[in-house]
Amino acid sequence: MRTEGTKKNKTPDSPRVTGVSFVYSVIYILLFTLAGTSIPWSAKLCNMKEIGDSHVSQRTLKAFCSGTSAFFAQTERFFPNNAITTLVWKKHPSEAASENIEKLGLKKKFAFPLKIKTQRKDGGKKNKIQNKLKTFLQVFRRKKWKENNAPSSTQQLIKKMREDIYSNYGGRAAIRKRAESVPWGGTFPFSLDDERILYSYLKIMKWPQDLVTKFPYNQPCSKGCPARFSIENTLRYRETFKPWLLTQAMIDESRDGWFYIRGVTKEGNPIVWYRVGKHSIDDPDSYIRVLFYNLEKATAESMKSSNGKDSGKYSIFIDVADFSTSKLPSFQYVKKIFALMQDHLPNRLKAITILNLSTPAQLFYNLCKPLLHEDVQRKISVPPKKEKLRLMEMQKLVQNEYIPTWLGGKDAFVFSSDSYYGLPTASNQEVLPVLNAG
Repeated sequence: MRTEGTKKNKTPDSPRVTGVSFVYSVIYILLFTLAGTSIPWSAKLCNMKEIGDSHVSQRTLKAFCSGTSAFFAQTERFFPNNAITTLVWKKHPSEAASENIEKLGLKKKFAFPLKIKTQRKDGGKKNKIQNKLKTFLQVFRRKKWKENNAPSSTQQLIKKMREDIYSNYGGRAAIRKRAESVPWGGTFPFSLDDERILYSYLKIMKWPQDLVTKFPYNQPCSKGCPARFSIENTLRYRETFKPWLLTQAMIDESRDGWFYIRGVTKEGNPIVWYRVGKHSIDDPDSYIRVLFYNLEKATAESMKSSNGKDSGKYSIFIDVADFSTSKLPSFQYVKKIFALMQDHLPNRLKAITILNLSTPAQLFYNLCKPLLHEDVQRKISVPPKKEKLRLMEMQKLVQNEYIPTWLGGKDAFVFSSDSYYGLPTASNQEVLPVLNAG
């Protein structure tokens, strides 16, 4: 049987006292931290000079100071260097707290050593949460800035490339004259004074400081070519192939409404709709010219409506319902399509969304995938086949009013080849065969 003396002689080593002290500290912190007054009061109460005036019983005070120390030590253990402990010990340093606890005679066993890093007057080490937040904001801002603005070093690289083109291909006047004769879509100037042109090429090249690159990928540049060659190559292609021209054969090839531009994405990019299984090919050359005519038109519309350095882009939605390889050009033509798009329309593609992907279409895609550069592959997405889920994914990119009714949207547009294209601008004999385009 325990005596009164035993009860009175209980020391802070007792687990009961420790539990009570921890509860005291938790209640104290919750109540007074909200009022913003707990820190100064805690510092004052745990100061031995104030004990005689403030309390008649040192036992409760010892329990409180011990619990406070334990509470913050445990907080630091599970939430190292967090914002709360940083705020607390900025005003109530751990060194001072430990010293006061020792004066009270509490055993180190319960007054856990405080490892909380103090805020120094010289700035000290920033806490991890602040560092992570700062890093995230810096990366986010840098990414957005790069998307819309060319940094000064990039502007210098653009200027350097432009001067290199002028000095190696007949001078400024000659290049300007050539560029003026090959406008985007036949309407919007293809001008090297427009930084967006050279920006798109240099971005694909990964900004080579020495202006030596392996782009175009489909030209003999495996060991490196001068960056200026890409522009000369595109000018020559546009001068000979003239992708903005429209022939009667192209209008006839388009009557099924399998490829056209309509609407914009939520980011403002023109939308190109491609219904692969809707049309059987009559003339492969006209089929491919329809593709490039519309991509030219989409580029021109995007360039007119946007101003950023990274503008002039379009998004393609490819519906492969009723897919069959018999409804596509031969693989020789398919390879040519990818080569021309990647060499002469760099950085124009915003995204490709493949809809209703069937097993035959998947096999054909796997066959074509090696022909696509990794940057293009990363822009391809495939929504679920179920109509509701597919529509939900599409609505993240496009307003419902621009989604066709045959995909679950509200756009009841009916394609008419004659009203969409109007009159031809060239005869069938005037245009260069696709396989001869460079």
